Amino acid sequence: MYDLLLKGARVIDPSQGINSLLDVGIKNDVISKISHDIPTNESIKTLPLKGNLITPGLIDIHSHVYRPSRTKIHPDVAGVLSGVTSVVDAGGADSSDFPIFEKFIRGKSESSIYAFLNITQHLSILPNPTEEQSILTTVQTIANEHPQLVKGIKVSVDENWVNPMGLRHLEFSKRVARDAGIRLMMHIGDFIGTGASKQSKQNPLKPTPSKTIGRAISMLDCGDILTHAFTPRTGGTVDENGRLLPALKEAQLRGVTIDTAYGNGGFGFQRAEEVLTQGFIPDTIGSDVEIQASTGALRMENRGLIEYLAFFFVLGFSLNEIIQMTTINPARALGIEDQSGSLKIGRTADISILNLIEGKWKLIDAQNHSRSGNLALVPVMTIKSGQVIDLGTAPHPWGWTPPSSSTPEKSASAI
Repeated sequence: MYDLLLKGARVIDPSQGINSLLDVGIKNDVISKISHDIPTNESIKTLPLKGNLITPGLIDIHSHVYRPSRTKIHPDVAGVLSGVTSVVDAGGADSSDFPIFEKFIRGKSESSIYAFLNITQHLSILPNPTEEQSILTTVQTIANEHPQLVKGIKVSVDENWVNPMGLRHLEFSKRVARDAGIRLMMHIGDFIGTGASKQSKQNPLKPTPSKTIGRAISMLDCGDILTHAFTPRTGGTVDENGRLLPALKEAQLRGVTIDTAYGNGGFGFQRAEEVLTQGFIPDTIGSDVEIQASTGALRMENRGLIEYLAFFFVLGFSLNEIIQMTTINPARALGIEDQSGSLKIGRTADISILNLIEGKWKLIDAQNHSRSGNLALVPVMTIKSGQVIDLGTAPHPWGWTPPSSSTPEKSASAI
């Protein structure tokens, strides 16, 4: 007897090559059976889900659910309350405030939370050898005590760091990560003109040269992650003439995960099309949503993971590719593919239930350029560790879709 039966939905699991109308039986909080026409009398509770999609629990590989001193919004807003079962905080915590992060963010969340520590975010100069050893010892201790939580170190390569010190902060972060046995996540894309730069009249900052970005990418090893592959800003994945940096393909070939993320200006349609037409396909889709913004609420330019997926339909990605880039691919990138990213029998039942709908949406990128989208995914409910979790409040007054819907929405489950 199953505890819960999910009936009549289209099951998509790229990790197993599944894309079919199937039922899913859950017993003792794990996936017990996936098959056609499981009888309802074999389950204590049945959820009729005809017209919906069942996928492995979505993984947001790049988000921000923690900022020191700003913890008003519950991390599940970016997770299970939005149809996402696993969330990666990309650099909110450092080694000094990690206990706060572990207790108040991860400890109180129903979502699976993972962390990339940021050991340079509060530094104005790099530490001396004694200070570096102290940071290393602390990071090693944290990583050893919390291997299921701490997945790496976040480092940003942009004009704020490159202008004063080149890539020395990257070298420092890499040394600490390697000695601690964890991976790097590297941000690229300048902030000049956004108000996020530390520029002054006395010390004007210059855009990061593409050669510097190429060198930085070449420093990444198998298992590391590069994020913002579609950034429209200087210091991105193409050179000053719009040509794809050779280092990007080389990095992907040696096992570096290449991520995209909308976030605070990290996505441009023209740049995405520029990269894609040169034959480069990224591995994962992260949102870079920041729920702990200074306003205490979601910023309008930040999109949750599922809403952001509408952008990828416009870019020509298939539904199966999009699900793969938000399930098994990020699971492998984080080293959690033995527990997440798949609906394999015997796995803990982490499941996203979605609806694929047709409509018309104006999708606006970081440069205020827009494309018209006609497909969008919206969350229906989340199942976390076998338990049904109702969604939280939708991020927009009109619901979960992107803005500017101008035609009646209808299910597109047959697409």
